[in-house]
Amino acid sequence: MSEGRDPEPSAGFMDSQSVKAADTVGRRSLAWLTAHRRLARDYERDPSVSEALIRWAANNTMIRRLDRGRPRHPTNPPHPQHARVTVSPNAARAGAWLNPA
Repeated sequence: MSEGRDPEPSAGFMDSQSVKAADTVGRRSLAWLTAHRRLARDYERDPSVSEALIRWAANNTMIRRLDRGRPRHPTNPPHPQHARVTVSPNAARAGAWLNPA
């Protein structure tokens, strides 16, 4: 074994930017969770209830992110059996919808 410096140091080098980034991620995560009003304060007496609410809020946030790029309505037309029947307002007033032609 040679004397002097170790050629491969065991400790890593961390700059101030990476430490700040890790802190920001933690704060942002807590901010997203406290967007759910129930988690803004600690109302629960049982820690398991608090844990369940935190998991629910995290799942809700994840689902919203995953659903963000999708269209709100399906692109396929509904099955005829499930299609909504639309009636014009004038026909409804005249009672035409009661006696279809």
